[in-house]
Amino acid sequence: MNLIIGRTGSGKTAFARLLENLDMKKVKSYTTRPKRQSETDDDYHFISKSDLDNYQDKLALTTINQEQYFVTKNELITKNIYVIDYQGAIDLAKQTPDITYHIIHILNPDDNLRLTTLKTRYYQNNPKKDNESDTDYQKRIENLINKRNASENQQFTELENLYKTGKLLETLPDNLDGCFPIENDLKDINSLKTQAFKISQDFKTRIRLCNMIAKSADYGITTFTHQGFQIKTHNPLTKQTEIEYLPVEQFADLIYNEPKNLQHFIGPLLSV
Repeated sequence: MNLIIGRTGSGKTAFARLLENLDMKKVKSYTTRPKRQSETDDDYHFISKSDLDNYQDKLALTTINQEQYFVTKNELITKNIYVIDYQGAIDLAKQTPDITYHIIHILNPDDNLRLTTLKTRYYQNNPKKDNESDTDYQKRIENLINKRNASENQQFTELENLYKTGKLLETLPDNLDGCFPIENDLKDINSLKTQAFKISQDFKTRIRLCNMIAKSADYGITTFTHQGFQIKTHNPLTKQTEIEYLPVEQFADLIYNEPKNLQHFIGPLLSV
């Protein structure tokens, strides 16, 4: 599962749509906020606050500007990309230890351009009220933007500091295997398309590997479930056969990132 994070206006939704165009499937969050003019029913499950109690399996429950966002387990196990905030990603990983996640962090080199984009969005989605002066309208929009930025600054400043100190992996849950930065200058859509294509190809390679492993009885696999593999391995130090357990995606990543690891698990198959 690929989790797409980034500050508001960074281009998370645009990047997710590029991945959808490459046959990846986006999780639809549930939200109590009103639908934006630019949105369709394909973007979210829009529900009322009175409907919240009807969903007992809420995960990654987040409140932003008094509106709630969450996802269900069924969405997670049937889709492969999810737009979410950073703290929500951490909480989700802790709530679902049986799922392996990859974080994709959308970064903007020019934050002023992001803020300009964000301001345009807020004006579009928050029409001027009756009898509201231009000055009051501008102040209201600025207050909304400042409030949103303040809520995001703490978590993303912390994340950026972890990048700089090289301590990010130490802080992530075991089933969050890293945070991969994607640069979006909000100008060159072709650059973003190229990065989306690479991610989709990497993902499809992992899926093919998982399927290949699952279907082969010659891989030394003693047990396979949707959660992972129980694999028979040979320890060269003790010269004993051992049983090793790995989640599906973790095993696929292990082989994908370093093909020679395949020999550790299924050496004889290399000659096939």
